[in-house]
Amino acid sequence: MSLRRASRRVYHHVREGLKTVDAVIHKAGLTYTLLRPLLNQAYDTRILDSNLMDGYAKYQQAKAVGTKIDGIIKD
Repeated sequence: MSLRRASRRVYHHVREGLKTVDAVIHKAGLTYTLLRPLLNQAYDTRILDSNLMDGYAKYQQAKAVGTKIDGIIKD
């Protein structure tokens, strides 16, 4: 197997894996949105909300960089 073929195969697997991670993060966000009112009745969720939003912002930055790299590789 040539290096080019192997690298394309790895690229394909990584790209598909990242799509799966993206779907999981969005489903987790939707689930938290549904559960938050219940949690809010028993706990102060401000710290959790803040941490989740910080994590999501970092994820969005990483996703933007990944999209730029993907554009470079495809060209």
